[in-house]
Amino acid sequence: MDREEITAFESCLYSVLCFFPYLYLALSPFFHRLRLPARGTAAVCAVWAMAEGAIAFFVVKTGLGPWLLVLHWAAGIPFMLILTEKCWDQVMFAQFFLYSQMAALPYLQRWLSGAGGAVLLGILTVLYFLGIAMASRKILEPILAVGMTAGVKKWSLFWMVPYVEFLLICSSCYFWEEGVEDEYGLITLYILLTNLFFLVIYLIMKSVLQENEETARRESEAKNAALIARQYEEILERQESVRRLRHDMRHFIRVLNGLVQNQDLEGIRDYLYQYSEAVDRLLPPHREQICQNPIVNGMASYYLSAARAEGISVSVDCDLGKSLPIGEMELAGIVGNLLENALEACRRMEGGSPFIRMVLKSQGNGILVLIVENSYQGEVRTRGRHFLSSKRDAEGIGLSSVCDGVKRAGGTVKIHYDGKIFQVSVMVTGTQKF
Repeated sequence: MDREEITAFESCLYSVLCFFPYLYLALSPFFHRLRLPARGTAAVCAVWAMAEGAIAFFVVKTGLGPWLLVLHWAAGIPFMLILTEKCWDQVMFAQFFLYSQMAALPYLQRWLSGAGGAVLLGILTVLYFLGIAMASRKILEPILAVGMTAGVKKWSLFWMVPYVEFLLICSSCYFWEEGVEDEYGLITLYILLTNLFFLVIYLIMKSVLQENEETARRESEAKNAALIARQYEEILERQESVRRLRHDMRHFIRVLNGLVQNQDLEGIRDYLYQYSEAVDRLLPPHREQICQNPIVNGMASYYLSAARAEGISVSVDCDLGKSLPIGEMELAGIVGNLLENALEACRRMEGGSPFIRMVLKSQGNGILVLIVENSYQGEVRTRGRHFLSSKRDAEGIGLSSVCDGVKRAGGTVKIHYDGKIFQVSVMVTGTQKF
């Protein structure tokens, strides 16, 4: 091979070697969302790297080196979207974040090409990737881990930030390179400084997103705390009612004894009926025991007791251990929101046989399963992947809060409906994932 072919081969080899750590960094936030097992994904990536290397060698040899960027755009991003599932907007965010971070690599290679530059290029490339890996771990993955809340809803808009950064770097470097010869050191420094500036922007984004999520979490906890406080007040009310009944029992016995002495059977019957009605009005509805956890039990029994009181069929299968992979308040909020939605759906039914079924179980290996299904009538309104509220033309707060809470706990939510039964299945493993 002549010198030009050797240079083209070295460029392709360097690109392929850089491709593997790039693949790992690009897929690392989405390991739990891969369509294929780990070995299958690795095999596909290896084949893709060899294919890209061969195409890149052909492109460089024909003098169309700048079109390698088009190759990445035309095939690289769809390739990543094929490997992952249900998160194209987050994948785009991560892709352009890494693309912009790696924009200096071609200039590093050309800057250090020639005799004695290979070793220094290898060392700088390793250090460069270590810096990118640290930025991904400290900035990219925490940003991707934050759920979209009512205040910040669209990841499909957030990925435009690194995309604009990437366009800015590429366009600036192109015009700079066209006007200045052999100044790859300055171009590389420019790219590094530009990335540093945008890293500050990403840190601000991370702070805003996490603050927004924290606000949503506090609102959810405040709602749960208010409901628990209301339940506590009802317990005190029940205790006060029982105390009054106990105090009035002697009057009841005296009146009943007088009726017995007069052998007034009709009066006894009427008096017992009136007394029974008074007791039913005075005492709050009975709350059943759902599970041993007092917080979750209070939340579940509040809605299920109300459902039973309204003639709704209720079925419960609960086996909740002491060790949970999610906080008690968080779990109580998830249970409360799902049962509240189920109760409202049953109340809106006209005719039929409304029902609510709940399964809540935890296992010793740290897995928690929650299934709530209910009958419903009418159309389930959606907008994209989001469910709209039945009260207004906006996303339902309850179900959105459930999804956010489960996601924070590292779990998954699956929703199924068929025109008669609406089912929400939650699984939490207790392992935080992004």
